[in-house]
Amino acid sequence: KEADFKEVVASLIAKKREKPKTLDDDAGRKWAEIQEEQYMWDRRERQIKELEGLTKADLLELYRSRLANDAPKRRRLTTLIFASQHQALYDDAVRDAEGSVVKRAATRLPEYRASNSAARTPEVEA
Repeated sequence: KEADFKEVVASLIAKKREKPKTLDDDAGRKWAEIQEEQYMWDRRERQIKELEGLTKADLLELYRSRLANDAPKRRRLTTLIFASQHQALYDDAVRDAEGSVVKRAATRLPEYRASNSAARTPEVEA
């Protein structure tokens, strides 16, 4: 129902408008922007603006075009992590993914961290 949709959107907007209850909440939001290297300090205001303009038809179109099983623009992401003692399972998974795009296969944690900025451990000066 349209009324239910509007109620859910209004609830989301109200939640986004809530002020942080603790300093930790506020710092957590800001730290998330830093960790993700986004620095979008007005993210909540932007989200509220988008939610205010969102219609049920928009949401249904998103579902039909990108999320439904037969959606024309549907994409799938699968992440598999194997311990080193399970190399045979890893080899089977890569073989089964034939025809898919395999972006990266890191066999060692340091290699993975070096290749992915989100996984890097920050350098700390002594």
